[in-house]
Amino acid sequence: MGFTSSWLFAGLITAAPMIVGAAGAPPEPQCADSIAKGMAFLTGSWEGSSYSVAGRDTTEDATMLVESARLYGGCALEERWSAVQAGKTLFTARVLRAYDAATARWLVYYVDDQLNSQFYEGRPESGRWRFLRTRMEGATPIQVRLTWSAAGKGYEQLIERSRDGGKTWTLGGFVRFKPSRR
Repeated sequence: MGFTSSWLFAGLITAAPMIVGAAGAPPEPQCADSIAKGMAFLTGSWEGSSYSVAGRDTTEDATMLVESARLYGGCALEERWSAVQAGKTLFTARVLRAYDAATARWLVYYVDDQLNSQFYEGRPESGRWRFLRTRMEGATPIQVRLTWSAAGKGYEQLIERSRDGGKTWTLGGFVRFKPSRR
């Protein structure tokens, strides 16, 4: 390396931290959709009673524990779920809710420790955001719809199913969450 290139190299090495520092961290992404603010109530530590509904019968299944943190300026939420019954953990799960800028859609991806994996696509319906997927029950397609709504100091999750392509919906379960005391 010649004298000139040595000085040039030394100058770049010395200036590199200042150049990087001047640029700073990249700005947080901005969601092109209002759902980032509309779903902000999900952030935090939560516990809730989970209920299954079958006809006129409602059964408490478990206590759901959720830790939810904002990512990327609120354009995504990362959640850690645990279902507990009588002091025993039934399952743990990870949920990622995220805005896909390329398609301008909100998506939810769920996977649990029993390798149940689910993918939901969000869409606005009746003035609120709902997340849908289709699963098969034998040869019958079943649509599953999840809705989260703020409720007082907590929120509620509704789980509905349709066997007729979304013409009618039946409540299959719900969870009422409140701030966690843990």
